[in-house]
Amino acid sequence: MSHPRSTRRTFLRRAGLTAAGLCVPSALAACGTTAPLPPPGGNAATGQVRGEGPGGLPLARPNVPVSLPIYPDNPAIKSGLKPEKGPLQLYNWEEYINPTVVNSFQKKYGVKVQISTFTTIDEAVAKISSGQVQFDVFVPELVYLERLAVGKLLAPLNLDYIPNLETNVWPTLVNPWYDYGSQYTVPYTIYTTGIG
Repeated sequence: MSHPRSTRRTFLRRAGLTAAGLCVPSALAACGTTAPLPPPGGNAATGQVRGEGPGGLPLARPNVPVSLPIYPDNPAIKSGLKPEKGPLQLYNWEEYINPTVVNSFQKKYGVKVQISTFTTIDEAVAKISSGQVQFDVFVPELVYLERLAVGKLLAPLNLDYIPNLETNVWPTLVNPWYDYGSQYTVPYTIYTTGIG
């Protein structure tokens, strides 16, 4: 398997995100929320709205958390459904997950994991938009999250299926500023990178 050469632009873009200590969200396609949400498109504390992003949404920033919309024709799945047989379809960056972890997960939970990969976010979005790839879990770039939600390329989460979110995740990541109320995302990992 060949390793794609990293470009300086890719390195700087990823380093910028990681240096900010941001959480990398995982968007779950098949999985509402009971957390209080800020006013639509505004800061929960002040109601301020600054800037405008995709679909007329405000630009999400730490001081202006955004609740992503849930559309009537793109609802979350219903509560109380029986687990599907699988496979669990993961759409992730090429070479971004350790096969040993996947094998261990498959053995522990008795489910097959099918991994599809992409090398750029543009490639990922193009394949999703065209229907070339199906997924249950997708690991996008944070800057594309609003566009994916407004474009109805992600299904909203039903947090009834993710009961450990509020008890096992830092509070700031349960209601992250880029997806307040965890309408579409759950944290996958956090990290920082030092550049010397």
